[in-house]
Amino acid sequence: MSDLEFDPEVIGPLPAGLRERQADLAAATTLPSPDTGASTAATADAVRGLSGQALGLSGRLGDLADAVDASLTTYADSDGVVERSFAWTPGWFG
Repeated sequence: MSDLEFDPEVIGPLPAGLRERQADLAAATTLPSPDTGASTAATADAVRGLSGQALGLSGRLGDLADAVDASLTTYADSDGVVERSFAWTPGWFG
């Protein structure tokens, strides 16, 4: 199998799963910080840090899902024949 071949039936469901995890991560960032107690500031900082990391990962999962969708569309539009192209630009090799 060449590095350009894949099974659309295997890859096709991936974006939905990625978007589901994206939604889970986004929902997890709504956890409230505690309002009382000796460790309020430290706990609030930890929650903010975790929230930021989860939102960042969530965005990357969405981007990945979009990229897989775009690849599947390109594959479908090409009747399953995808070729590499290389455009030589003067000056690349000295």
